[in-house]
Amino acid sequence: ILKLSITTEQIKNGNWDSRIECSSHDEIGVLAQNFNSMIEEIKDTTERLVNEQRLKREYQLELLNQQINPHFLYNTLDNICSLSELGYSKEVTDLVTCLSNFYRGVLSKGSLIIPLYRELEIASNYLRIMQMRYYNTFSVQIDIPEEQMNNSILRLTLQPILENAICHGLEYHRPGGVIKISSQVVRENLCLYIEDN
Repeated sequence: ILKLSITTEQIKNGNWDSRIECSSHDEIGVLAQNFNSMIEEIKDTTERLVNEQRLKREYQLELLNQQINPHFLYNTLDNICSLSELGYSKEVTDLVTCLSNFYRGVLSKGSLIIPLYRELEIASNYLRIMQMRYYNTFSVQIDIPEEQMNNSILRLTLQPILENAICHGLEYHRPGGVIKISSQVVRENLCLYIEDN
C-alpha cells in the first residue's frame, strides 16, 4: 500500500513511467497489477491524444496555407501583368521577388515552428506585396528587438492578422495608413502586437 501511495504521488507529479513493483499474488498484488495496467492505458491514450492534436494543428495550418494561395496569388499575378503592360519593369521585378520569397517561406516543407525572424521575413514580403497592390497607401513599422528574433513561432501566424488589418483596419486604403508590429515580454512570454491606425 505504501508503494501504491508513493507511485501515485510520482504519477501525480508527472512521472508517467512510475510503476509499482509487487510480485505477490494476493489482493494487493492484483491491485498493483491493475494499477500498472491502468497507468499504461492512460499514458498510451494521452500520447495518442497529443499526437492527434498535433496532426490536427498541422492540418489546420495546411488549410490556412491553401486559403491564402488562390486569391492572393491570382490578385498579385494580375498586378504583375498590369505593371508589365504599363512598362514598370523595376516594380514587376520587386513584386515577383517578394512573391517568390513569400511562397518560399510559406510552402517550405520545413518545420511548422520557425524562428521569429523567419516569420517576420514572410510577413515583410507579404506586406511589401500588399503595399504595391494598394499603391503605397500604408507604411509598415516593425519594432522588435534583435535579441527576441530567435524566439519560436508557428509558421504563418502573422499573415492572417496582417491581412485583416489591411482589409478591415485600413478599409478604404487612403494614404496615411500605418501597420505596426511590436513585441513585449510578459511573464517570460513574448507577446506580439499588430496594430493599425
